[in-house]
Amino acid sequence: MTFADFLENITEEQASLGKRVFNLIMGRVLEKVYLGLDEPGREDMQRIFSSTDDDAKGEFLRVHSPNLKKLLGQEAKNVEEEITAEIEKQV
Repeated sequence: MTFADFLENITEEQASLGKRVFNLIMGRVLEKVYLGLDEPGREDMQRIFSSTDDDAKGEFLRVHSPNLKKLLGQEAKNVEEEITAEIEKQV
């Protein structure tokens, strides 16, 4: 099964949950990037991320967060652990 096949076979609710988890992870990563910047960097980030220019956003992250892939992986793991812990509490 390819990833495209997988996406075709999930429910709308599953797709919505996936998007929410992705947005949570991205929000946490962007917060870490933001907190690691000086004031001019924060101002640039606010300006760029308030725009609709996705290329500028990507370039900003490439320049200011060369370890973006690692941050994404760490936050994904953190979220997974939090979800697992929450499910275990409810079972």
